[in-house]
Amino acid sequence: MRCAFSILAGSMLCACVSKSIEVGPTGGASTTGGTDAHFNVPPRPTWPSGDACAGANPQPMVGLWKGYIEAQPAPWDTILLDIQGVTETGTLCATMTLGKGTPPPPATNPDIGYPPGLIVNLTSFRPPIIEGFTYTLLDGTVQDGRARFGLPNNQPWRGWCALQAPIADPVNYRYGCLPNTGAMVDPNTHECRIPLDGMDGMYVPVDCRKLTLCGPGSPCVCDAQGCDADPNGRYLFDLHFDVASADGAGPTANGGGFTGRARFFKSE
Repeated sequence: MRCAFSILAGSMLCACVSKSIEVGPTGGASTTGGTDAHFNVPPRPTWPSGDACAGANPQPMVGLWKGYIEAQPAPWDTILLDIQGVTETGTLCATMTLGKGTPPPPATNPDIGYPPGLIVNLTSFRPPIIEGFTYTLLDGTVQDGRARFGLPNNQPWRGWCALQAPIADPVNYRYGCLPNTGAMVDPNTHECRIPLDGMDGMYVPVDCRKLTLCGPGSPCVCDAQGCDADPNGRYLFDLHFDVASADGAGPTANGGGFTGRARFFKSE
């Protein structure tokens, strides 16, 4: 007995069946259309340039800041904020590293989910914070000592998403990184399978982590030319800086928006 499921519009439908059946889309793209289907989709979002602060005048807040989110578990209890510059118009350029772990090696295999050891939830994907990874902060602004910026939670998957071949889904006028078909999980072997194109009732194995990454909440966004990580998901910070410390609102471990207190101290 196997469990066949459909992922459609972010919901999970699951039923135990005695044979392979197609029950709907996995949230990727259709094998019937292929990459030569003819339809227009919006181009995938582009990531901002990292050199916006090149040549910016030195500002007091530029430098390394060590901090944490109050009453939050790791990795939110150890944060390194590296402010690299602030332009005359108030654009902030900075990176942030959370936790004490070592970042995973770059992705090299498009057929295996990333990073190694990723714990999957086939219902939907929610990007975890990758300890030791250096995030490039986006939408950074500074005005009168107040700095606001977002940590792009999908950034660690940029390399993995770029390895994916976009597959067209003409039904939903989009591209994804897996066929828009049913999928099933064997409860004994925990092996994930998707239908073999053009072969009714025939299923082929697929890495469960890739199935998750290409389903609802996918960190990837694709167009006809390729895939990249979606830069739109953010953990938001709103801080007020003085000479040696910063205090303000930050995220919490459950991603609940501005519900945590963030504190940072200038590192000498």
